[in-house]
Amino acid sequence: MLPRLAPFLPYPHEKIYVTLTFMLSLAVGLAVMMLCAFHIYLVLTSQTTIEFHGMCLYRNVCVIIETSVSVPPCTETYKVDV
Repeated sequence: MLPRLAPFLPYPHEKIYVTLTFMLSLAVGLAVMMLCAFHIYLVLTSQTTIEFHGMCLYRNVCVIIETSVSVPPCTETYKVDV
């Protein structure tokens, strides 16, 4: 067998495994990075996940009933009659 010129390059039959591993690692790394960015946003705005989703719900209800979102709701539970 001839010596390889580049010992760290995969053989042709190994390229599919290297490509698959790279793509999976890239997808998982991107997902973890996005989750980290979301948590940094929550820390900087002093919110919990429940408060964040509650505000999203409040905004969506205000859009449905066509009112402006001027004052965010309190941190207690609240009801919005539609």
